[in-house]
This record gives sequence, structure tokens and C-alpha cells, in this order.
Amino acid sequence: AKTRTEIIDWLSAINFFQRHADISRTRQEGTGKWFLIDSQFQSWESGSGGSLWCRGIPGAGKTVLACAHCLIIEYHLEAECWNKNIGLACIYLNHKETKIQTLPNLFSSLWRQLV
Repeated sequence: AKTRTEIIDWLSAINFFQRHADISRTRQEGTGKWFLIDSQFQSWESGSGGSLWCRGIPGAGKTVLACAHCLIIEYHLEAECWNKNIGLACIYLNHKETKIQTLPNLFSSLWRQLV
């Protein structure tokens, strides 16, 4: 019989857990603090709804910034919502991996992170 991990690995071709860990190791202390005090971020964080969109050229640091903020959100979820069924999933797209970043693979990756 296949283990739970084997089934999840079979269903999802992309492992964003590993990518998140790899990116997290590259970031410097204090990465993104400036973003936390930005009025657009504070408005989004206070529950104004909608999406928070960050644009930039390749190599500008968007991925590392997103990773830093996923860690902050994860920390808040653990501290404030530990007894609730709330999940957090992150996707890190890479322009060099467009062939594997299909919609089915991205959805299965989200599923993988939330089970």
C-alpha cells in the first residue's frame, strides 16, 4: 500500500514546501520590514479585502519578499489561530519553469500544502 506521502508526491509535481525552505534560507534578517509599514500593505492587512499585487523586474526580490511575508503570516496564524482550521499555501512561480507550472500542477500543489 502506498503511504500518504507517496500519494501526495504522485498528485503534485511541484514541491513548494522545499522551494519555500530554500528561499527562506537566502533571505537576510529584516527583509521586507519596509513593506510592513507601507500604507497599502496595512490597508490590505486590516481586512480591506482584495489582492496585494507586487510587480518588479526579474531579480528584484519579489520572491524573497513574498517568502518573508508568508513566514510573518504563518507566525500570526500559529499565535492567534492555533485552534482553528486555517491553512496557508504559497506558490512561487519562476519564469524558467513555465512548462511545469500548469494550472493542474499549481492547483495540486495548493492541495498538497493544505492536506
